[in-house]
Amino acid sequence: MTNHKHNHRAFTNRYKQKVNQLITNIAVSKPILLDKGDNGGFVKFFGVWDTGATMSCITSKLVKRLDLKPINIRQINTANGPSNKNTYLVNIALPSNVIISNVEVIECDIIDGIDLLIGMDIINLGDFTVTTSEEGSTVLSFCVPSMREIDYVEKINSKRIND
Repeated sequence: MTNHKHNHRAFTNRYKQKVNQLITNIAVSKPILLDKGDNGGFVKFFGVWDTGATMSCITSKLVKRLDLKPINIRQINTANGPSNKNTYLVNIALPSNVIISNVEVIECDIIDGIDLLIGMDIINLGDFTVTTSEEGSTVLSFCVPSMREIDYVEKINSKRIND
């Protein structure tokens, strides 16, 4: 069943092999009004999708490049223990121009070459799926807002009944 009340936005990223990290192109800007015709001053980066992170994170390099000003301080818990970090407000453009506006992100260290970590604060806004083909490729697909619940157990059970 499709929900026609919402303006759904989605993207799919295909990897040629099985991957251990879900990395996509992502752009970030200061939180300006996008409906005023401004392109938002987006800067392109690579981002990693992390279901283990409660908040999305950005590096200090990205904070400096965008000249962001802190809006809050939050405590984060990492393998190195708890620490207090600045948070910032940004707009995030995911692939296919799926834009999430006014996201509070936290400043943290991320793996080399990655300046943005997409956490559950964004992932739980919609449907997030990762599949692996028999040929060995990985597919990441994301849609906001959610279109429907996906239940693989129900699909398998209904197939058994219909066979």
